[in-house]
Amino acid sequence: MAGTGEGGLQSEVAKAKRIVVQWASARFGVDAKILDRGLAIVIKIGQGAKPGIGGHLPAVKVTEPISMVRRIPPHKDAISPAPHHDIYSIEDLGQRIEALKELTGKPVFVKVAATNYSQYIATGVARMGGDGIILDGAGAGTGAAPIIVRDNLSMPIELAVASVDRLLRKEGLREGFTIIAGGRVSNPEDAAKLMALGADCVSVGTAALIALGCIMCHKCHLGYCPALITDRASSNPLRTLSLDWAVERLVNFIKGWGEELKLIIGALGLSRVKDLVGKRDLLEAYNMWDETASILVVKLISSCSLPLVTGEGGYYSERRRMHLKALAEKGIPLIGSMGSCSPPFVESPKAVCDYLISDGAQVTRPSIDPYREEI
Repeated sequence: MAGTGEGGLQSEVAKAKRIVVQWASARFGVDAKILDRGLAIVIKIGQGAKPGIGGHLPAVKVTEPISMVRRIPPHKDAISPAPHHDIYSIEDLGQRIEALKELTGKPVFVKVAATNYSQYIATGVARMGGDGIILDGAGAGTGAAPIIVRDNLSMPIELAVASVDRLLRKEGLREGFTIIAGGRVSNPEDAAKLMALGADCVSVGTAALIALGCIMCHKCHLGYCPALITDRASSNPLRTLSLDWAVERLVNFIKGWGEELKLIIGALGLSRVKDLVGKRDLLEAYNMWDETASILVVKLISSCSLPLVTGEGGYYSERRRMHLKALAEKGIPLIGSMGSCSPPFVESPKAVCDYLISDGAQVTRPSIDPYREEI
């Protein structure tokens, strides 16, 4: 299935049958007719790259077609507020879930960033009649986000999934409730591990874009994608993405993913993917901190023996120098795109602070909205 994102529904996408429609804080271009097109509705509270803040579509990408779909002025920044201004409590969220179900008869999911509060949000969603929760982990991809937020907030998706699954089972709310996990899900092995930790299925964003030809230059927000995937609509009719080529690659990716997942399931002696969900006894942890293993509730084979700080190549990597230069020149938080490539997940940690990932909740009243306030 494919999600529409928070920007209304394009006519070409509306023809597809296996889509879910998003109900985001700005409600760009969303009405009852559009909500009825999808198989399900997603109330988007937060996302992995931007936990605690709203969405942002830079003015350069608000072309005429996007303006029509989102029903907003062209060539102006489109900024979603951090909170839904009609959702300030779990009871408010329950009212929205009930209203959307009454309006469409469709299942309703709630999407949140992976934080220390995810498990409590999930139990609240379950008690309020939601059909499932979508957890978006640290560093998940996006089109535009302040780099300081993208690289330093939220939790790894594995920790959130394990915590949510465990508390839902403890409270007797797991049956019939779906957990969808996303954020750095790169291959079928990632998917299998997340399912064993408690996810029913996974969402794939950046990996699918790479299949389409993305080269991860992190410039989606500028509207000049060299691979032509996130290029501005109709910006240059002579340079367009070959849809036939892109579709072939994406289909190969999805089919290959399915075949590899079948091999993993078969090697584990299981007959279907559903049998893998919650089977933590199939997981073993190597070179992991004791506390992390206890949160995941997996068998620890060997504790972490990595040096606390590597110091390889010095603290100021090329990426850090580039960000500092841009920050010094512009004097405002630097905007970037796509998934995070920062330590400790991708780059080697160079300092103790590289291990520190701050929480970033986006539930009712976020503490700061960097698009409107100074960081």
